[in-house]
Amino acid sequence: MSDARERFKVFSAVRLKARLEGLVDGASVSRLTELLGEINAYYFAGEKVPSSVFDDSLTELLPEDDRTRFYIEDRKSGDLYENNSLILDLRKQGN
Repeated sequence: MSDARERFKVFSAVRLKARLEGLVDGASVSRLTELLGEINAYYFAGEKVPSSVFDDSLTELLPEDDRTRFYIEDRKSGDLYENNSLILDLRKQGN
């Protein structure tokens, strides 16, 4: 794994740690921030997050209406987030 990807994972984890500390116990905060760092490393690289990354037992620790839980479930939803290509329609439009 590249150094940039690893730094991004750590940055993501640190950023979310304070928010999660009020929601779940300390050990779970650590595991959730690691999970979110891994998800973000794939997602922001334009890659599909592999299903093996997700841990439903961790997601279930979060309240059902929590935005972090929604974020994790949204990233798990499939091919919607493969954002490493662009299609341009260069056909001339007009009358």
